Amino acid sequence: MNQRSLLAAFVVSASITALPTSASERPSFTPWELTVYGVQMPETSVQPDGKLEQANYGFDLSFTMPVQQGWVMTTSMDYYYTNFDGQGYNLAGYRDWDNQQDLGFGLNFVKPSKDSWTWFVGPRVHWAWANTADASDGFGYGLLAGASYPVKKNLVLGGGLGYFNDPYAVSMIPVLFIRWEINDRWTLDNPFEPGFSGRAGLELSYQLSPEWQFGFGSAYRQQRFAIDEGTVEISQPISFLRASFMQTNWHLSAFLGYRDDGDLEYHGQQNRKLDVDAESALGLSATFTF
Repeated sequence: MNQRSLLAAFVVSASITALPTSASERPSFTPWELTVYGVQMPETSVQPDGKLEQANYGFDLSFTMPVQQGWVMTTSMDYYYTNFDGQGYNLAGYRDWDNQQDLGFGLNFVKPSKDSWTWFVGPRVHWAWANTADASDGFGYGLLAGASYPVKKNLVLGGGLGYFNDPYAVSMIPVLFIRWEINDRWTLDNPFEPGFSGRAGLELSYQLSPEWQFGFGSAYRQQRFAIDEGTVEISQPISFLRASFMQTNWHLSAFLGYRDDGDLEYHGQQNRKLDVDAESALGLSATFTF
């Protein structure tokens, strides 16, 4: 399963579970949202004797509008580019790749309700490919559907099921959503920042002031893309610290993270799994609404 197909699906969770706080609440509706980001992952070891370094750059653009019978539709487009630098990580007989691209489009339909069930469904298509493959080799699609419910005034819980069809991988994955406003300053929810951890996992955030917010969280970061005659999947758990500076129509976030030991897997004519050692990670993102 490609990481981006799951993360894009979590755009829906951001729409349905968010209970706006004083720092991020907007005085008027702004249909457009643009996020640009960069993530740097320093060199790490790939067992038995390889090295791998990554730098990710990308953007997410979405437009939200009401449609008939109380439904809200969000159209989204996202793109990111990863530059790989290393040696000895390609031990399965494939050509070495230097970079990878991912382009995706999604439609999210939400029927919101503050007092009852909120329903959502989100189809998506995407292409994820390395420079040794064609974009068509990395075509995939998915669908996420589910619902959320306000258990209490300050607590929203939800769940759903995602279906993902990517090259060499078809999967169905249950997903859980939560937003718990513990008090005026502390909140537990799914992180909404694309790029670093993605919209998955859990984050505990602290609202220091209307402008400043800090968070600690964890997630499972996954990349999957096509190479010549196969695919590569890189999977690692990640823990992170976040600091965000917020204004009315924009906010800036900085991240410091730690990616735990993970796997680099080849799927295709030759299947191979390599161990990826833990590494640090740095990230920066900026979000604008208009």
